[in-house]
Amino acid sequence: MIRITALLLACLLLCGCGQSHTTQPDPAPAPAATQERAVFTGREGNLEHYRLPVENAYALRPFGGGLLVFSGTEHTSLTLLSSQLEILASAQLDFFLDVQSPALQIQPEHLSCYHPELAQTLVLDSSLRQISQIAAPQGLTGVPLLSQDQKTLYYCTDGALRAWDLTSGIRRLVADFSGQQVSISGLLESHGLIQCTVTQGQNSSTCFLSTVTGQITKRLDAPVSLRTAESRYYACFPYGAMQAMVFSADDQPPQILLPELPGAEGAFLPELSFAVTGCLMEGGSIQLTGWDLETARCSEPIQLSGTPLSLAGMDGNIYILTQQDSAILLNRWTIQADAAEARILPYATDAHPDEAGLSQCRQLAQSIQETYGLEIRIGAEAAAVQPWDYVFQPETQPAMILRELELLKERLAQYPASVLSDTAAHFSSLRICLVHSLTGTAGLHHANGLQFLQGSDAYIVLAIGRYADRALYHELYHLMQTHILTQCAALDHWESLNPQDFSYDYSYTASSQSQPSVYLSTGSRAFIDRYSMTFPKEDQARILEYAMLPGQQELFQAPALQRKLSVLCQAIREAYDLTDYPQPLLWEQYLQ
Repeated sequence: MIRITALLLACLLLCGCGQSHTTQPDPAPAPAATQERAVFTGREGNLEHYRLPVENAYALRPFGGGLLVFSGTEHTSLTLLSSQLEILASAQLDFFLDVQSPALQIQPEHLSCYHPELAQTLVLDSSLRQISQIAAPQGLTGVPLLSQDQKTLYYCTDGALRAWDLTSGIRRLVADFSGQQVSISGLLESHGLIQCTVTQGQNSSTCFLSTVTGQITKRLDAPVSLRTAESRYYACFPYGAMQAMVFSADDQPPQILLPELPGAEGAFLPELSFAVTGCLMEGGSIQLTGWDLETARCSEPIQLSGTPLSLAGMDGNIYILTQQDSAILLNRWTIQADAAEARILPYATDAHPDEAGLSQCRQLAQSIQETYGLEIRIGAEAAAVQPWDYVFQPETQPAMILRELELLKERLAQYPASVLSDTAAHFSSLRICLVHSLTGTAGLHHANGLQFLQGSDAYIVLAIGRYADRALYHELYHLMQTHILTQCAALDHWESLNPQDFSYDYSYTASSQSQPSVYLSTGSRAFIDRYSMTFPKEDQARILEYAMLPGQQELFQAPALQRKLSVLCQAIREAYDLTDYPQPLLWEQYLQ
């Protein structure tokens, strides 16, 4: 498992320093503010919609006390809007500026970017007037980054990271990466760090180095979005099957923000000390939630139509750029983060272990075990037993484990008690293990869940994160099937429910690529996906998995899937003596 904790600690402990040289053209006069402004088009609750005074907007950034809009297709226009959304200034660039480029550095009073055709770093003031040009150094690879004080240009040459003092003209070697390709991907001056991507062969890693000594403080095998503001840092990075959002304020121990939905992803807005998380909902809308990192409160979620392109904070509001069909709208969200307490928990590091969190996890795991008669394993214990073809990485973050245990408790509550107890009775024990990740050996890929037997003990292993619910429903059915097949004959003629010309592959490696796609077509659909076509047991497990998820009404409109679901539901009721059970079961929600 990627351990970013040392990096986050290093960010707090390290300290560092921060024109041929610079050409300073005569600055153009500042453009006068015009009365042209964004046009209000409607309101939904706390969300206002505006039509921008520019075409083809694609990004937003806070800048100079205003909102900077990037627009254009082949070339970029910069438009600075006031809090009243009036145009304060504008500028035209004769190239397309990628806002994801690390060369774009936005400071309180100026911004810098790299002109690839002229091979120059351009510097604009807060009125969008160009105030200097810096020619690219010889041997440049990738793009250069300008320091906040405009005195140092950091850049890469073949196998080296260098710094150019623009005042003295001295160029020094920061770090040697001989035999490797290196490019700068971020500058974190407030913590004296520079972020690089280093590639050797097929392997790529993210390195954080001291801007003074060139010493690597941390090397990671995944991309990290890390922003700093004074003594604070905000980091978003891949974490197993989800995204982690870790931050620290004023040299305090790091904390992690956990959205209510494990599948949600988000971004920090350091300019507001806020975070925004979003999750794709049924029907294609995006549900957004705002998180006040200072008060630890969250907002009521809002539903946002269209595709989000960019967001930024200004004057206590969050601005979101969205595209709906061919129209691009600016949305102003006046957030009120007082709806509920935000789930912000300690992020464990070697320097700041979360013993209290671990104790909570153990207590909750024991409570679930006593309630449902299943053994719950966490931490290193969860990864202690592994089949020959998988490697388990234990989860070490108490915050992650605690949330997953709470969700597991809710998911197990969907099963009548007899289903869990009668299923477990077929084995010496039934153990549910929560791990960080499952990685297959012998050419197998990452999995979200796994079920296997070790002697007479049954194991269900779940990777913590956005797909843990689906993995639980799927893998638990495989164990339920043992009981169903011994207690009733409802599944004996399962293959008769398939199209007459269909036969299962009875092989995982075939991947059912030979099967006609008509079996997955709307109206004639007979399977959830191609994986369902490998074995009857996978067909059944996939159906039960999806039947327990929300938003699957359209899927189960297909007559063949409706018949299969009906047979499965009948089999479960018969096998577990639930024929007279008065309440509809979760997997019966799509029965017609």
